[in-house]
Amino acid sequence: MISDVKIETVEVAPGIWAILTSILPGGGPNGGIIIAEDEIIVIDPMMSQSVAWQLHEHVMKIAGTPATYLINTHNHGDHLFGNQVFSPPATIIAHENVRNMLLVHGDQMVSSFARKYAHLVPDIGDTTVILPHITYSGHMTLTCGERTIELIHPGPAHTNGDTMVFLPREKVLFSGDIFFDHVFPPIFGSSTGWITALDKLQTMDIDIIVPGH
Repeated sequence: MISDVKIETVEVAPGIWAILTSILPGGGPNGGIIIAEDEIIVIDPMMSQSVAWQLHEHVMKIAGTPATYLINTHNHGDHLFGNQVFSPPATIIAHENVRNMLLVHGDQMVSSFARKYAHLVPDIGDTTVILPHITYSGHMTLTCGERTIELIHPGPAHTNGDTMVFLPREKVLFSGDIFFDHVFPPIFGSSTGWITALDKLQTMDIDIIVPGH
């Protein structure tokens, strides 16, 4: 039940936190918080309003102010059904295919997740689908003060709208569901594309990976 959900915050680099949850079997979903001067970036707002409010409390404790940007790493409800808690005021950023998928299938996704996960998060069926405000196709860079935050779409892999969030100076990657730890990821986009994405990870200068699960 929702009372059993544990959200852990781990500062993986100065001003950068991994958000680790224990909602689903095998762990996750996971996300992140980035402080970049006056901007507060949250990566993936979790899978329901109640869990997202717990995350919001962590954001307020860490940053002292609500999120200004919210990044959805892909279109799966366990990572983005908490959008409505953060936006407004946060501006939501995602790959263009995430917005397209939610436009067409968002309400159906809520019903499907409610049937599957209501025993874990009873309020998941109350989700209002909030669409991304800003979308990109291949690569996007956010420059917030001295922070450079790269949004990288590796092509169809876990889904057809995956985003990896990379901070090159800090060598930290939030992989979304491109990368799982101790759990073999289901593939909804392309198995060969997923292998290509993992090959790309091996060429990047990364010290820390925060996996999607």
